Amino acid sequence: MKTLAVTAEAILYKTNYLGKPAVLKKRVEKKYREPLLDQSLREKRIVIEAGIIQRAKKAGVRTPILYKVDKKNTELWMEFIEGKKLHEFLEKSRQETEWCKKVGTEIGKLHAGQIVHGDLTSSNILVQGKELAFIDFGLGSASTKLEDFAVDLLNFKKTLKAQYKNAELYWKSVEKGYVKGNKTKGLQVLKGLKEVELRVRYL
Repeated sequence: MKTLAVTAEAILYKTNYLGKPAVLKKRVEKKYREPLLDQSLREKRIVIEAGIIQRAKKAGVRTPILYKVDKKNTELWMEFIEGKKLHEFLEKSRQETEWCKKVGTEIGKLHAGQIVHGDLTSSNILVQGKELAFIDFGLGSASTKLEDFAVDLLNFKKTLKAQYKNAELYWKSVEKGYVKGNKTKGLQVLKGLKEVELRVRYL
């Protein structure tokens, strides 16, 4: 197995599952927590993450195929998606605005499906051919609150601003796509996003 990433919550390995390239995500123990509580929390988060991935798939968003949910060992076995991270891809693409619009549409689908990703960054969106795939739903949740979706979007907007000099242009494309993907509440969420930004600015 090859270590892909180490985060505060989990370690990700590249491995195989029944002969297929796979990712094994194992939630790590927190030594500062009481052992039984820690085990319970990690089991709960693994089950929630698996549910969010499946829910996103039903919303029409490409996510890793789940191979196995091991609640006892707090592990997720899932498809390894070959692809470039969005930020690596955009740097070399000549169709950045079109891809950003596509990103917005997919985020819109997530939110229309009442899914908050929780960690929307350009590292958690992969480009695979002509398709986008969303990964790492470890902080994901189900929600019906417009403000939760607005905060989710704000995180992604901050990512763009931190990485690209053309961030404002890219963001306008994301907004266009978002309204397309979230037809019923997209405009309301974008309005809420502006309100959240104002609050943050004056804190």
